[in-house]
Amino acid sequence: MEHYSDVYHTKRMQRVFSVAFTTDTRYVLSGSDDGNVRLWRAQASERSHVRSAKERTKLEYDAALKERYKHMPEIKRISRHRHVPQPIKKAGEIKKEELASIKRRDENRRRHSKKKDSRRIPQREAMIVAKE
Repeated sequence: MEHYSDVYHTKRMQRVFSVAFTTDTRYVLSGSDDGNVRLWRAQASERSHVRSAKERTKLEYDAALKERYKHMPEIKRISRHRHVPQPIKKAGEIKKEELASIKRRDENRRRHSKKKDSRRIPQREAMIVAKE
Protein backbone atom coordinates (compact mmCIF):
# COMPACT_ATOMS: atom_id res chain seq x y z
CA MET A 1 0.00 0.00 0.00
CA GLU A 2 1.33 3.41 -0.90
CA HIS A 3 1.42 6.28 1.53
CA TYR A 4 0.14 9.65 0.30
CA SER A 5 1.23 12.81 2.02
CA ASP A 6 0.39 15.58 -0.41
CA VAL A 7 -1.04 18.92 0.69
CA TYR A 8 -4.17 19.91 -1.21
CA HIS A 9 -5.29 23.53 -1.16
CA THR A 10 -7.03 26.29 -3.04
CA LYS A 11 -7.34 29.97 -2.19
CA ARG A 12 -11.07 29.85 -1.49
CA MET A 13 -11.06 26.56 0.39
CA GLN A 14 -12.54 26.59 3.89
CA ARG A 15 -12.27 23.95 6.62
CA VAL A 16 -12.47 20.39 5.33
CA PHE A 17 -15.19 18.28 6.95
CA SER A 18 -14.95 14.99 5.07
CA VAL A 19 -12.47 13.16 2.87
CA ALA A 20 -12.80 9.91 0.91
CA PHE A 21 -10.84 7.96 -1.68
CA THR A 22 -12.52 6.72 -4.84
CA THR A 23 -12.77 2.93 -5.18
CA ASP A 24 -9.75 2.77 -7.49
CA THR A 25 -7.70 4.99 -5.06
CA ARG A 26 -6.65 7.30 -7.88
CA TYR A 27 -8.62 10.31 -6.62
CA VAL A 28 -9.47 11.97 -3.30
CA LEU A 29 -12.83 13.66 -2.70
CA SER A 30 -13.04 16.44 -0.11
CA GLY A 31 -16.06 18.26 1.26
CA SER A 32 -15.41 21.65 2.82
CA ASP A 33 -17.16 24.35 4.81
CA ASP A 34 -17.95 26.41 1.71
CA GLY A 35 -20.32 23.68 0.45
CA ASN A 36 -18.10 22.41 -2.35
CA VAL A 37 -16.96 18.88 -3.12
CA ARG A 38 -13.54 18.83 -4.73
CA LEU A 39 -11.86 16.06 -6.70
CA TRP A 40 -8.06 15.75 -6.33
CA ARG A 41 -5.55 13.33 -7.80
CA ALA A 42 -4.22 10.99 -5.09
CA GLN A 43 -0.72 11.49 -6.45
CA ALA A 44 -0.60 15.18 -7.29
CA SER A 45 2.24 14.89 -9.79
CA GLU A 46 0.58 12.07 -11.73
CA ARG A 47 -1.30 13.17 -14.83
CA SER A 48 -4.60 11.51 -15.71
CA HIS A 49 -4.49 10.83 -19.43
CA VAL A 50 -4.00 7.83 -21.69
CA ARG A 51 -0.31 7.00 -21.83
CA SER A 52 1.58 5.61 -24.79
CA ALA A 53 3.69 2.48 -24.37
CA LYS A 54 6.86 4.58 -24.51
CA GLU A 55 5.62 6.89 -21.75
CA ARG A 56 4.54 3.95 -19.54
CA THR A 57 7.97 2.34 -19.98
CA LYS A 58 9.72 5.56 -19.02
CA LEU A 59 7.54 6.00 -15.91
CA GLU A 60 8.19 2.40 -14.82
CA TYR A 61 11.94 2.90 -15.33
CA ASP A 62 11.88 6.13 -13.31
CA ALA A 63 9.98 4.39 -10.50
CA ALA A 64 12.53 1.55 -10.50
CA LEU A 65 15.39 4.08 -10.24
CA LYS A 66 13.67 5.86 -7.33
CA GLU A 67 13.16 2.52 -5.57
CA ARG A 68 16.74 1.42 -6.19
CA TYR A 69 18.35 4.63 -4.89
CA LYS A 70 15.80 5.56 -2.20
CA HIS A 71 18.44 5.18 0.55
CA MET A 72 20.56 8.04 -0.82
CA PRO A 73 20.17 11.37 1.03
CA GLU A 74 19.48 13.45 -2.10
CA ILE A 75 16.73 11.09 -3.28
CA LYS A 76 15.20 10.95 0.23
CA ARG A 77 15.11 14.74 0.39
CA ILE A 78 13.46 15.05 -3.03
CA SER A 79 10.88 12.35 -2.29
CA ARG A 80 9.98 13.85 1.12
CA HIS A 81 9.57 17.40 -0.19
CA ARG A 82 6.00 18.72 -0.31
CA HIS A 83 4.86 22.18 -1.30
CA VAL A 84 3.01 23.70 1.65
CA PRO A 85 1.03 26.94 1.27
CA GLN A 86 2.62 29.91 3.03
CA PRO A 87 -0.24 30.48 5.57
CA ILE A 88 -0.06 26.84 6.67
CA LYS A 89 3.73 26.93 6.89
CA LYS A 90 3.63 30.18 8.90
CA ALA A 91 1.01 28.74 11.28
CA GLY A 92 3.25 25.71 11.85
CA GLU A 93 6.23 27.93 12.63
CA ILE A 94 4.17 30.00 15.09
CA LYS A 95 2.88 26.82 16.79
CA LYS A 96 6.43 25.46 17.08
CA GLU A 97 7.62 28.72 18.62
CA GLU A 98 4.71 28.72 21.12
CA LEU A 99 5.45 25.15 22.21
CA ALA A 100 9.15 25.95 22.64
CA SER A 101 8.20 28.96 24.77
CA ILE A 102 5.92 26.86 27.00
CA LYS A 103 8.63 24.21 27.38
CA ARG A 104 11.25 26.86 28.22
CA ARG A 105 8.91 28.49 30.78
CA ASP A 106 8.19 25.15 32.50
CA GLU A 107 11.87 24.28 32.56
CA ASN A 108 12.72 27.66 34.14
CA ARG A 109 9.92 27.23 36.68
CA ARG A 110 11.20 23.75 37.57
CA ARG A 111 14.82 24.91 37.77
CA HIS A 112 14.07 27.85 40.10
CA SER A 113 11.60 26.22 42.49
CA LYS A 114 12.11 24.12 45.62
CA LYS A 115 13.06 20.45 45.33
CA LYS A 116 9.59 19.04 46.12
CA ASP A 117 7.93 21.25 43.48
CA SER A 118 10.57 20.65 40.84
CA ARG A 119 9.30 17.35 39.40
CA ARG A 120 8.66 17.33 35.66
CA ILE A 121 4.93 17.01 34.88
CA PRO A 122 4.20 14.73 31.90
CA GLN A 123 2.16 16.37 29.16
CA ARG A 124 -0.74 13.94 29.67
CA GLU A 125 -1.00 14.94 33.34
CA ALA A 126 -0.67 18.64 32.51
CA MET A 127 -3.79 18.42 30.35
CA ILE A 128 -5.94 17.13 33.26
CA VAL A 129 -7.97 19.96 34.77
CA ALA A 130 -9.53 18.12 37.72
CA LYS A 131 -9.63 14.61 39.20
CA GLU A 132 -12.65 13.04 40.81
